[in-house]
Amino acid sequence: MFRRLLGALCVTAVLLVSREALCQPGSVAARAPGSPPSPVFLPGIAPAPEGAAGHFELRHPGASALFTGTGLALRLSTGDQRARELGWQVAGGRATRPRAEKPREAKLHRLLGARDAWEPGLPTYAGLRYSGVLPGVDLWFEERAEGLEYGFRAERGADLRRVKLEYTGALAVRVVEQGRALEVELPEGVLRERGLRCSQEAEDGASWEVECRFAEARRVGTGRWEYAIEVSVERPELPVVVDPVILWNSYLGGLGTLNGIWDIEQNGAGELFIAGSIGVSPSTPPRSESTVFGSGGGGADVVVAKYQRDGTLAWSVLLGGNGIELGRALALGAAGEVYVAGTTTSLSVQWERPSGTQSSISLGSADGFVARIAASGSELEWFQRIGGNGDDLIQNMLRTANGQLYVIGDTTSNNIPDLKGTPKTILGSEAFLTRIDPSAPTPKVLWTVLFQGMGNESLYDLLDEDGFMYVTGSTSSFSADGSLDALVAVVRGIDSEPELVQELHLGGSGNEEGRAVRFSGPAAQREVRVFGTTRSDNFGGGARGGADIFVATYPTWSLDPTMRQKALKLLGSDGEDILICVSADASGQVYLGGTTSAVRSFPMTGGGFDSTYSGGEVDGFVARVGLEGEPAIQWASYVGGEGRDEVYALRVDALDPTRLLLGGSTTSKDLPYSGDGYSPSPNPNAFNAMFLLSVDLDASPEPDGGTMGPFSPLGWSCGSTAPRGAPGAWGLVTLVGLGLLGSRRRKRLAPRV
Repeated sequence: MFRRLLGALCVTAVLLVSREALCQPGSVAARAPGSPPSPVFLPGIAPAPEGAAGHFELRHPGASALFTGTGLALRLSTGDQRARELGWQVAGGRATRPRAEKPREAKLHRLLGARDAWEPGLPTYAGLRYSGVLPGVDLWFEERAEGLEYGFRAERGADLRRVKLEYTGALAVRVVEQGRALEVELPEGVLRERGLRCSQEAEDGASWEVECRFAEARRVGTGRWEYAIEVSVERPELPVVVDPVILWNSYLGGLGTLNGIWDIEQNGAGELFIAGSIGVSPSTPPRSESTVFGSGGGGADVVVAKYQRDGTLAWSVLLGGNGIELGRALALGAAGEVYVAGTTTSLSVQWERPSGTQSSISLGSADGFVARIAASGSELEWFQRIGGNGDDLIQNMLRTANGQLYVIGDTTSNNIPDLKGTPKTILGSEAFLTRIDPSAPTPKVLWTVLFQGMGNESLYDLLDEDGFMYVTGSTSSFSADGSLDALVAVVRGIDSEPELVQELHLGGSGNEEGRAVRFSGPAAQREVRVFGTTRSDNFGGGARGGADIFVATYPTWSLDPTMRQKALKLLGSDGEDILICVSADASGQVYLGGTTSAVRSFPMTGGGFDSTYSGGEVDGFVARVGLEGEPAIQWASYVGGEGRDEVYALRVDALDPTRLLLGGSTTSKDLPYSGDGYSPSPNPNAFNAMFLLSVDLDASPEPDGGTMGPFSPLGWSCGSTAPRGAPGAWGLVTLVGLGLLGSRRRKRLAPRV
């Protein structure tokens, strides 16, 4: 068998990066102490759906490959939401059925369409082999996070001096970089092949590189282009290996714009769960070949995935109808079941329950929903719509100790069922809290409480204790000009008959919004902390920039029913700092995430993995804060590139408080991951992608003048021989879903490269 030579592969910001692709030959890879390998989302090569014109398929949300008898049928997503068809094959190759290799533990579940069409538990593989595709020559494919790798192996080097390959559906194929790379021109951009490596092997297993090059790209028909790989075989009698990589989607856009990870949860074993949305093409009809990571026919689908403690993917599920589905929140059940909540605009969701009845018909133009997925990921156990005849948006969900589910959001419906109390006339959007009993085969909505005023109300976070529910959000009912105040409310009796016992608003002349609520202190002195964003110049001393983060502290309702504010603290810079998410570890240490436009003034302290503002629209940020003393921000890092970058979800690892997980969305494409990396061409059809990062908070700082890479705060790192004076450490960024976001660890105050 061949021995794969590791090389520095050039990748762009819409590709998935693997640890192997970051390491130069001879470099030492090190993992930060106490940090498990970072998860990388590799869906795997799976058997093709019945009736497909191929044997196996590999589906990434931005691209897919159907493996035919002699090559590939590629589908690449484009910026204007059309799918680009592209064929690749061995010129003159013999048609043969590929053999799956390297089985993986992860299973793939196709759960779209009618129940009798579901395909749960499909095996996945890392590679395929075509034996004898040319005389004496085998063709093989392997899934790589950075693209799709193909290669050839011949037992006699004389049989592989020159192999001809063919693309169909391209505008042009060009040999570039003196034969080291190939460009396939499409109307939307350029797909690249790069990282060409060729080697020969001796009987004792030793191998050495031999010269090889792309050559002779020429047009052979309408949309058909042929090219060759020429190998300078040194010893014709010995085996030779040709090893390039198709870096698909190098410049192409993605599927839609509604991509992002919105929630991260963890069970007692340390396994990770994520929920978010994958934007898809509204013009793409439901088809079998798009049911793995594609669309149910609408503009966005919900993605839910589970990772083992070591970062390997256990399973992933796509949930989608013919409209837009947004996944906003997760909850984990006692038996391992997974609850996901969000919003759907689909008129009918074409999943079926075990009884065979249709899952649901729309209640209004947009409905909230809660769905339960079996612990194995292979079955959708139920799907429940929440709301009435208007727009109902679910923003968050909580599962309490007694197994009940509570969801919050906002609604314009005037016929919400199981409503407690006498509702006022619906004047705008009203906030709601709904209790659901999920224990029955069919979930039951027990009650809904509305938070109403003369303006608009919404809720974003909730927290329970001893039969009380604390919620926070925003309201415009207390301002004459329609500006927003932060809303804080308490509901008593959530286990039986709910009663709204306290409703507070706080704000100034601008807009305030409560985003998270947390407890602090022992039970006898319990305090409630509300985290949010202010845009007022007369609130808490006034925002220093266009927006600042605030933390307001109150006693619990049980200790003081008036809930007189005890403290108010502002955090921020001279830019706009927007809070989106909050997490805390078991000791009460608090982490904040969101976006900032602060170029220099955001306090990047404590050795964050990215200390330089990218210059884009906004950067994401993550910060550890201490609210009792100064400085309030103890550790912070930018998260971003040249586009718009937003952190939506945070989770401190419950088993290792030095590990922090970040999820969100990005449009950045300027973050290369190897020393000879290139920046992609500007693409007017920019798209956003979801990301998941694993950060080691105790990573060692970079030694000045050191030649080896440090322990990277982004998990793995490799020594680098990068030219142009680039720093020597590269952090591995892990991504789930559509694209890539990451940041090379840079010396503090160094410019972005």
